[in-house]
Amino acid sequence: MKILDHSATEAALPWSGMLEALEEVLLAQSRGITQCPIRTRVDLAGEPRGLLLTMPAADEQLAVVKTVTVHLGNRKPTDQLTTLASPGLPAVQAAVLVMDARTGERLAMLDGEVVTLRRTAALSALAVKLARPQGTGTEGPLHIIGSGAQARAHLQAFAALLDQKSCTIQTRNVHSGDELLALAQSLGIQARLDGSLQAVSQASVIVAATSSATPVLHAPIRNDAMICAIGAFTSTMAEVDAQLVRSCHIIVDTLEGCKAEAGDLLQAQIGWEQVLPLHQVLTHTQTPGAASSILLMPHLPWLFKSVGSALWDLAAAHCWARTQGIFTH
Repeated sequence: MKILDHSATEAALPWSGMLEALEEVLLAQSRGITQCPIRTRVDLAGEPRGLLLTMPAADEQLAVVKTVTVHLGNRKPTDQLTTLASPGLPAVQAAVLVMDARTGERLAMLDGEVVTLRRTAALSALAVKLARPQGTGTEGPLHIIGSGAQARAHLQAFAALLDQKSCTIQTRNVHSGDELLALAQSLGIQARLDGSLQAVSQASVIVAATSSATPVLHAPIRNDAMICAIGAFTSTMAEVDAQLVRSCHIIVDTLEGCKAEAGDLLQAQIGWEQVLPLHQVLTHTQTPGAASSILLMPHLPWLFKSVGSALWDLAAAHCWARTQGIFTH
């Protein structure tokens, strides 16, 4: 079994490869040949108490299990304070085990943090492409709310997959905001720190990538704008104002996950009959069908809500397998 560290996992998951793998897994999902049960949660020791999450998924070729531990008492090496039990460890640690679904052979262990960042950002870029078929969705600047790891990953993904050329960044952390500006410059993107209402209202695509429990995005936004809300992952968190949520067409990564954990949508009390899972949007672009009535509704902003799924980790496994010459799809 191959064990890939952070750098090796990044090299194995190029953005274009991730986009292709996500499309293939979504098509497999629409054909009913993927399995992805609800993730399990186990309380662990620690102060505050830790949490173990296990997230399995499989199709006819590969199977994956992501294990995630959350210990908020840990501190990163750059922090001044550390705990005696776990000095210098990050609060969230993860790994993705990749197996041959046909034999059970253990093939690889991928860095879970890299997998999560890459598959989440690439999925947002894919959602923009699918919901904005008339173009790449970059007719105006990108606006990113937040400046953490997911903000950086989305900036990289949108530069690589959507040819993004301009960006405004809204953050309360000046240091990480400056780091994001430097990254944008290295990617050839014109960027500035700007959290004004004008910056939000002019953006073509808005990425909300924060850990805020209360809304950080409010109207007004462009009627043709698209929101990618990926930071809130529990029913008690919401990055997008409820009134704005209700004014949008809504796409979700998975219905099951969002009905349980998408606080943005649950707190807005949206009608789920008008919500499209991403796999239906993808199949509509290839063969128009049931999704047509929603996709052709009067022009309103789009909201893509993602809470994460092991299916997207499975896509990362296929992307890695292809770099190894292992036959997939």
